[in-house]
Amino acid sequence: MQAYGKGFAKVYDIKWSDFAKQVAPFILDFYATTPIAQENKSILDLCCGTGHLAMHFLEKGYRVVGLDLSDHMLHYAREHARHYIESGKATFIQGDASNFTLDERFGLVVSIYDSLNHLENEQALRRCFQCVYAVSDGYFIFDLNTRRGLKRWNGIQVDDSDDEMLIISRGIYDGLNDKAWMKISGFVRMPNGLYERFEETVFNTVFEMERVKKGPARCGLEECLLCSYSRFENAVFPFDTQQPEAYRIKVGSKTDLALGFVFLILSVPFAYVSYKTHTKLIREIQKDINSAVRTYNEIAKDFICVAKLKGVNTTTHEKISGEFLIVSAEKQTMLLIRIPTAQVLSVGKDNFKNDIFTTDILTIPKIKAQIQISPIQTYQNISLSSFSTGTDSLIYLTGKIEFYEPVKITIPLTKFQFIKQTSETRLELNHAPLDFLKSQGLADKILKNAEISIKSFIPVQAPTPTPAPTPTNTSTKIQTIEFTPNETIQILITTGQNITAGEVIAYKPSEKTQKIELELEKIQNKINQLQSKITLLDLKLARDTISISDQIFKLTQEYQTMESLVNKGLKPHSSIEEIAYEIAKLQGKKKLKQLEHKNEIEKINTEIQNLKIKQKQLELELKQEQTKNSITATTSGKVKDIKETQIANKKIITITFE
Repeated sequence: MQAYGKGFAKVYDIKWSDFAKQVAPFILDFYATTPIAQENKSILDLCCGTGHLAMHFLEKGYRVVGLDLSDHMLHYAREHARHYIESGKATFIQGDASNFTLDERFGLVVSIYDSLNHLENEQALRRCFQCVYAVSDGYFIFDLNTRRGLKRWNGIQVDDSDDEMLIISRGIYDGLNDKAWMKISGFVRMPNGLYERFEETVFNTVFEMERVKKGPARCGLEECLLCSYSRFENAVFPFDTQQPEAYRIKVGSKTDLALGFVFLILSVPFAYVSYKTHTKLIREIQKDINSAVRTYNEIAKDFICVAKLKGVNTTTHEKISGEFLIVSAEKQTMLLIRIPTAQVLSVGKDNFKNDIFTTDILTIPKIKAQIQISPIQTYQNISLSSFSTGTDSLIYLTGKIEFYEPVKITIPLTKFQFIKQTSETRLELNHAPLDFLKSQGLADKILKNAEISIKSFIPVQAPTPTPAPTPTNTSTKIQTIEFTPNETIQILITTGQNITAGEVIAYKPSEKTQKIELELEKIQNKINQLQSKITLLDLKLARDTISISDQIFKLTQEYQTMESLVNKGLKPHSSIEEIAYEIAKLQGKKKLKQLEHKNEIEKINTEIQNLKIKQKQLELELKQEQTKNSITATTSGKVKDIKETQIANKKIITITFE
């Protein structure tokens, strides 16, 4: 079993935590509906990594024990779950997945993100199953990388999409030994702003699906089933061991089967009558959905309406029933409804396009209300909170919005896309609930630009508040900086920063400050170039050493073959000496390249260090120069917002504190 190092653990926590967050809801949804979950709320997260899967269960009220071989990974897991550890809900233990014992019994043991592929061989995997059996009272959910997936490791990849880190991955799939190796190296920005180099070599073992299928049963666990993370309830057996990524689901209904049976046994005349009846039944089902849409279109202008329905979620295949707010009617055969999780789903009769399929739906007027739909308007430099004019769950936005800063949201797994992220800063909305957007942490982020239409449901029963003077918010303080259009003001503070009265918050750049800033920019560009050079040298060394290693491997095989012939007296001893000499020469060449690479890297790092010393000196000189033309804060507090506007012949920077 592998244990990750310190630098890689930090990168893993930042870069590869999304998978756990994506699959955790599916695992939880499955386990929560089982009888075992009602009795046993303890979860064992095997190979827990930095604890993101564990956090999901902890937040839902479960007790979690996390086990991982890497103490560095456990450090981050303990940091994330500090509150739950203190309350006794979470425990994180260093241990080997193939050799552990625990005193506690668990209703669910889970191991994700191909963790078990890090076991050395099938014997280690079997020992893991035995350890799990010894502590499990319920389910064991795990995933594995297949041979097909590991073949994709071959090659070199460079990920420089994030300014915080650079990742270089060099993968090799060894079909002879059924293993895949990947060397992952790069740089990650540390809290002090400098980059730290990391390097980790990981491996995955290929396990035959047919043998994996039988492994748990041999250790005492019951039948092994295979399914997609989102389809646990549809797991079937046996499965295709040659294409294990595939899964099957049940289709059809009892009514369809009954009608089919009737058609089969009836004579032709009666079958014809039955066919006509069945066709009429289908028309009536379609009429129900169309009628619900027509009813909504007729009464929606005066009422908040709900859809009373019984149906099936076509993504999760779960039954769904109840009353749900109707957000809108689309075309003639589809309604948009809001479910308790603040998501908008489509309801209709198309299994492939709609989120909910139903044959039992009724539109009901619930509350007397006015529906206001504004035309598309352009907004700038405001937050989403500015659209709150009442209850956020009754406000829906359609259009495009762009933020000044990158945003990261959780996109729901729905067929109707009420929210879509088109870039780091841009979202497309289609009847997106305002409260859902706020729940994604977007409430107070300033919009650079928004072109949206707003749909609001306004209950008539709600008393209309009497307009009153806007009260002075004692917790909000504002400072303005005025200057002419020809002047330039450099802001030194950012939103979220705590400021003390008298602290420098801005300055008017002089010719000298601009010169220093230009020099700093040149130094930083030079540092970036040198760091890129290191990356290229790493890549070159990787290519060279891989090529030499391939030659050594081939010569080693040739040596073994020739040695066998020498031992049999079929070849002279000198024949293997020549091969051994070639191998030694290649090994020397490889070491020489590694030594040359090391010396070159050391020279570049020395140059970078000297540049950084000069950078620090210039930064100090710049700060001294900025102080001469500085603007100080007139109040203390946390910076909430910074805006710049122009009125007539002057510009105004408005800084809001809270």
